[in-house]
Amino acid sequence: MKQRILKGERNMSHQFEIDFFPQKWDERLERVLKDYRNYSLTNEHQKSYSEFLEAPLREILIIQEDFAIYKYPAVERAIKALLKDWKLLDVRRFNESEKESVPLYLQMEVEKGVHESLLEDGICYYQNLTNRRKLIVRFGVEANFEGVKYFVRVFFVTKKIEETFLRSFIQEIRDWVKDNHYLKGKKVKPGGSLLKIGKKYTFDDIVLSQEIMTEIEENVLDFFQNREAYIRNGLPRKRGLILYGEPGTGKTLLGKVLCSQIDCTFIWVTPSKLSLPVEVSHLFEMARELSPTIIYLEDLDFYASNRSEYGGGNIKLLGEILNQMDGFEENGDIVVIATTNDIESIEPALKERPSRFDRVLELKPPDLWGRKTLLKRLLPLRDGSDEIIENAAQKTDGYNGAQINELAILAKKEALKCRDMDDMGIVQLKMDHFETAFTRMKKKKEFFVGFKHD
Repeated sequence: MKQRILKGERNMSHQFEIDFFPQKWDERLERVLKDYRNYSLTNEHQKSYSEFLEAPLREILIIQEDFAIYKYPAVERAIKALLKDWKLLDVRRFNESEKESVPLYLQMEVEKGVHESLLEDGICYYQNLTNRRKLIVRFGVEANFEGVKYFVRVFFVTKKIEETFLRSFIQEIRDWVKDNHYLKGKKVKPGGSLLKIGKKYTFDDIVLSQEIMTEIEENVLDFFQNREAYIRNGLPRKRGLILYGEPGTGKTLLGKVLCSQIDCTFIWVTPSKLSLPVEVSHLFEMARELSPTIIYLEDLDFYASNRSEYGGGNIKLLGEILNQMDGFEENGDIVVIATTNDIESIEPALKERPSRFDRVLELKPPDLWGRKTLLKRLLPLRDGSDEIIENAAQKTDGYNGAQINELAILAKKEALKCRDMDDMGIVQLKMDHFETAFTRMKKKKEFFVGFKHD
């Protein structure tokens, strides 16, 4: 038994020496390399490339292009326009397990009430009807960790001998998108979806002090109305404003007014839409491509807090904001308006540097004139209205716009409860109704945020 084992060990040793004999090793290495050269493909979608193009993978060229999600409809439109003489032979999809599955589509609103169906995950196989050239385009929409779609990854596939054609085709797509973007001049969110703000607002819907109104006229309205004069005189073609003040002073409403009244692209940004640096870069890229543009950043303190006093916040996100606000001077025609309830928390590098934000404006609760003006707009008063408005305006000293709006609602409800209405069913407000409304206001513990009225 022992001899047999030893004999086996000697045989194993002999075999080991043979395996590592230089000549044998060279033969095995050559065989491995040959097998590698002849290796077919590792997954089903790559196999489909080879079968469709009638070429092995080593002869196939794949170029990847990433587009911000707001460009997606324009990219698909560009491909269809540039391939008008081509035939779409097939659309397929392979899932994560490399099993063929149903292509996935998403719906994007490109005009009010008009949606386009876009290929979210799938492969398109094209052939030119004239020269029989073949092309594959694979789409895949990528999302962040919160599920927010922020870019589309496109793979362009053809034979390597067609590289010149393919690179030229991709550049044509970029040029087409730049010249034909459907979002230019529209009111949108950062991802490209259309913004819905309800009615068309005017400056009659908001009460601003003369000081703030003058600043808005000079830094926003005149900026867009006199763009050519700015260019001729070498004036900076970008502006930045920070609007700050307690909740309810009209910061959001002012954004709605500007969105409704200025003829330009308007991008409304809430904190949830800026969670990654790439989303910031896409936002400013979008503003540049669709200029003239207003970027309206709500609640700036959520993503641009003081680095030294507030634990730093999202340093990478803030850094990208600083970088982008420095970097778009040469493109011009962009106004960035940011709002905050807490100006002290904003990073000084943003609020104290004119090349980023040129003006920092405080929106305060309305003065006596402003309160009278707002009450006149809110209340359906008849006889004795001047006296009631004067009295109510005096009693609302220190109230912001949201609180005055709430007071008017409570007064109307009280009049309705007391059945004080005219023949048309419109309430007839009296000072007694306001006194009850004041009492109820004092009992409320909530702090009213924002204000609106239809």
